[in-house]
Amino acid sequence: MDALPVELLTTIGHLASPSSLSSITLTNSHFNELFTPLLYNTVAIYDHVAAEKYTRTLSSESLYGRGLPTLVNSFKIQFQSYSVPPSFQWAQLADGLLVAVERMTKLQHFALDVEHLGSPKLCTTLVASVAPLLRSFGFRLDGSAEYADGSEPDMLIGLRPAFPQLTSISLRLWCVDDERAEPWLAFFEHLFTSRAEYLRSVKVNNWEMLAPLLSGTTAWPRLEELTVGKSGASFTEMPHTPNLRALSMISNAVDEDLSDMSEVPCNAFPRLEALACPGALLASFFPEDGNMGRPVRTVRLDQAFYDEDGGEGEFDGELDPGNMWELGYVVDCLLRSTGPVKELSLYVPWLDADEFWEVPDGLRLYSTLERLVLVMADDPASDEAIASWGHKLFARAPKLHTFVLSDGPYKATCQRGFHFAQNRVTQLGWLHEWDKHNSTLKKVAFTTDFAWQKTESGWKASSNQGRSFQAGMTV
Repeated sequence: MDALPVELLTTIGHLASPSSLSSITLTNSHFNELFTPLLYNTVAIYDHVAAEKYTRTLSSESLYGRGLPTLVNSFKIQFQSYSVPPSFQWAQLADGLLVAVERMTKLQHFALDVEHLGSPKLCTTLVASVAPLLRSFGFRLDGSAEYADGSEPDMLIGLRPAFPQLTSISLRLWCVDDERAEPWLAFFEHLFTSRAEYLRSVKVNNWEMLAPLLSGTTAWPRLEELTVGKSGASFTEMPHTPNLRALSMISNAVDEDLSDMSEVPCNAFPRLEALACPGALLASFFPEDGNMGRPVRTVRLDQAFYDEDGGEGEFDGELDPGNMWELGYVVDCLLRSTGPVKELSLYVPWLDADEFWEVPDGLRLYSTLERLVLVMADDPASDEAIASWGHKLFARAPKLHTFVLSDGPYKATCQRGFHFAQNRVTQLGWLHEWDKHNSTLKKVAFTTDFAWQKTESGWKASSNQGRSFQAGMTV
């Protein structure tokens, strides 16, 4: 391997996992010099143990340690504080993080989602180090009585730096009392107003807290992606987004009041292509008397999803009936899209496998679908009826290549999963029957730890390592 061209070695490095890269750097001095920049280019931390190790290394006073932070282009730290033992030294982690961030002079992407760590001092340190270079900024603000580094919000007063490259902002705002929140909110208002013309992505879980800061912002002309918490959000009060391509509404509350969001101005989101929303709001985006269609191609209702890129899919499997919608209602709405709709993910009530697909005008929607995900609370009534979906669904969906039928993020061996989740013989029988009616189907999943994939020699059930295929609800 040592004799391979540098270009090939670099390609291998880009494809290797962080743990593999770390091992490779220890092989010899040549590999250490070549692969260390790749190892530290993107730092993503998902637990307190890794957080300790990385911050200790990046804040080291050794000559080697002091040079590593300058290699970091993207830094993300995210984990839940409840998973951390009571004896954990938060102050030590916070101090190390401050030193590390101060040295990241080439940082372009920063995201922090950890309770206790999102402090005023960390924010000011980040601004002082990399404000001119920062392209994306993610931050979590809690109503904690104290920050781990002991700093106070007052140090943010008057902090109004320029962010000439910033195009993405992601904020998680939690339970901050008015007095302690005021300096923070003034700083965030500066972020949004100073970059309003250039933002391309905005994600905010607490729109109610953010909305007053945007009263002077009439438009986000370049915004392409918007994610908002449902509570308190109102489309009539949002800045105009003429180029928005993806809109997502997030929440964990099934009984949340959606009245503020039920009115969607007819001229809002004219270029919308991807929509994730509560099923109750679907008709608001596609009203019967609407005079302007939206070219929506991807629809995810009530946070149902099938994530091929590694979503965690952890959620409470007890689905509320209020989160489920009849297919006929969904079809009626989506046929009013100027799409066509190519991807659909939704929760459905108990499924009558014999009659489910027989809805008026269903054929018009099925004919354009390329991916279809159904997440359910109960088993389908009849295995035999599922076999008949070859002519009831797949013959009518000539473009469908991915199909998922699941009741949550359960593995094949989990007793809470579908009764046929462990029966690969039954599943393979269905696949062979469906193949008689559809030649485009390439991937089918009934559980979360493996998916059937069509190969040149037929259907193969390949186990997935880690989080390759997940079905369920994001929270």
